[in-house]
Amino acid sequence: MRRDRRDLLQCLEAVLQREPGQEDGQRLRKRYAKCEESLIVIFTDCEVPFTNDESERTRRPSATLRKVTNGQRSQWGADQFGAVRSVVGTGGLNDLAPLEAIALSLEGNSAFDPV
Repeated sequence: MRRDRRDLLQCLEAVLQREPGQEDGQRLRKRYAKCEESLIVIFTDCEVPFTNDESERTRRPSATLRKVTNGQRSQWGADQFGAVRSVVGTGGLNDLAPLEAIALSLEGNSAFDPV
């Protein structure tokens, strides 16, 4: 794995040595140069998901509600909806049923650290 990582870093370095002709390319190259090590983590660490599907799935119910109802009717409602979605989503990531996550939260416990 170390050899593969080294090879990937060398390939990335070769790409980053190129001088882009366009301003957008120059900005992208500068941004990638700052986080060179992080760019290859999806190839070298199997624990890192290679897509952001999980985060997209987490926000989908909120986006659907916003589109269907044209937004929340009050700030209080928006805050409550966000809090419940956060608790249920965090619970789901920790293999807790929605009601179990809500119950833990109401008892003052975190879904990250079940009692």
